[in-house]
Amino acid sequence: MQEAEKNAAFYNAGWKTQYDKEGVGLYRYNRRYKSLHVTLLNYLTPQDIVLEVACGTGHFAINYIAVRCEDFLATDFSKTAIDLAQKAFPYMARKFRVLDAFVKVKFRYNTVVALEFLEHTDRDVEFLTLHEKGTKIVFSVPLNEKQKKGKPGYPAGWASHRRIYTQETLIDRYESVIDIKTIKRVARGRAKWLAVLGYRK
Repeated sequence: MQEAEKNAAFYNAGWKTQYDKEGVGLYRYNRRYKSLHVTLLNYLTPQDIVLEVACGTGHFAINYIAVRCEDFLATDFSKTAIDLAQKAFPYMARKFRVLDAFVKVKFRYNTVVALEFLEHTDRDVEFLTLHEKGTKIVFSVPLNEKQKKGKPGYPAGWASHRRIYTQETLIDRYESVIDIKTIKRVARGRAKWLAVLGYRK
C-alpha cells in the first residue's frame, strides 16, 4: 500500500538536508536539471506572465523565467525552499512567496510553470483545472520508459512520488483538461523527463 502524500514538513526537511550547505547543493541541483530547463525555456515567450508552482529554491525562476518572460511570481508550500530562494536571490526576494498550489493567488498570469510537481500530488488533475481556460501550462514529470500501460507505476524508494509516467500514460491522464501541443523527452545520465507544453481546455 502506498504511503500518504507528503506534507510541507517533509519537503522542508529535504531542502534543509540537501541544499542548505553554503550553496553546494544548489549548484549541483542546477547542473543536474540544466538540460531540462533549457528545453522548457523554449516553451516560454516574452509575453508570458508566469505563475511558477513548486519553485523550490528558485533557480528556474531566476535563470530562465526572469530572463525570458514579462513578469513572474514563484511559489512553494515549503518555507525552507522559499527562504533559500530569497537568500540566494535577495534582489528578487519579493518574487518568491510561500503558498500552497491549491490556494488562489492574487497575481494575474497567463502561464503556469510546474516543474517536477504533478508526480508529488494525488490532486494533479484538480490542480490543472484550477487555471482559466486558455492558460499556457508548462510542466515536466519523470519518465519511466519501462512502465507498463495500465499499471499505477508507484516507484519503490521514491517516497514523495505518487506516480511516474510514460508518454502514453501522461496523455491518458491529462488530455481531458490540457490541449497538449508538445512533449519532448529529455535525458541527463540516468535521469529522464517529459517536458510538456499545453493549454488549459
